Amino acid sequence: MFKRATRYWQKPNRWFMVFNFNIEIKNLPAWEEPISINTWPHKAKSITAIREFEVLDKEGATLCNASSEWSIINLKTRRPQRLENIPGLGERIYDRAALKRSIGRINSNMAFEELFRVKVRYTDMDLNGHVNAGKYFDWLSDAIYERFASNDITFIQFSYHHECLLGDSLSIQFGKDDQGLIRGFNTDQQQVAFLARVEMRK
Repeated sequence: MFKRATRYWQKPNRWFMVFNFNIEIKNLPAWEEPISINTWPHKAKSITAIREFEVLDKEGATLCNASSEWSIINLKTRRPQRLENIPGLGERIYDRAALKRSIGRINSNMAFEELFRVKVRYTDMDLNGHVNAGKYFDWLSDAIYERFASNDITFIQFSYHHECLLGDSLSIQFGKDDQGLIRGFNTDQQQVAFLARVEMRK
């Protein structure tokens, strides 16, 4: 199944793209502590698929649980492809979710205030000419520290909205009515690049 699916998405102009990440952090491993990571496909809808993760310590206790939502994008049209066209996709779907909590949409209907600005540089880019997905988490991590003077996080809900390109400027902001809400606003394209909600350890 994996080989057949891989041949499908490696055709010209197709690429995996992540839309949402939800991460629950219970504990962090000690420096150089061995960990193990389990991952499995959970659901496949019309244009998105869910992949689950769990991180375990050397005793098998849970450190983190996470869920991610992906799609296959046509790089020319920038539109997602229907997943029923992928051979064998439904052969390995497991009915087990890593996260127990219900995840709703992020409510961003409020005023925002700027924390800092960033400019997309060459080393932020991936092979397809837009910002690497991990770079958004760098910006988020900086914003969390500036907002809370800590990165002791228990939960992150993260949603990618619009791609960022080389040279774009982003305003990294927090919600005035929800101190756990952070967004990146692309001031060149006048679009929300990402939205995130964070919960800090009390």
